[in-house]
Amino acid sequence: MQKKNRRRMMVYNPKVTIDRIGNRIEKSDISIQEFSKKLGMPCVSLRKYMTGKHEFPASLLVLISQELNVSSDYLLGLTDYPEARASMKECERKLDEIRRIMNR
Repeated sequence: MQKKNRRRMMVYNPKVTIDRIGNRIEKSDISIQEFSKKLGMPCVSLRKYMTGKHEFPASLLVLISQELNVSSDYLLGLTDYPEARASMKECERKLDEIRRIMNR
């Protein structure tokens, strides 16, 4: 009998990406027009991504994550930590949780 892969499957939710990018732009205290200029793209194009009319290509998500100084994993909703080293923090948190359980 074949064992099933028990790894949790993540489902991409574009709304999470759109919300996180919008929140970060807002926190940066710049307009969507200014941000689109930083990305080197027309504001109309960025608005189409931000309204969900078009899906973000990976190359654009990488560029946005660099401009906003967050990880692409954060923008995709794979982690709740915006820093690039988020996965390490998550591992440390889970390791601490395991240690607490083991010490009971």
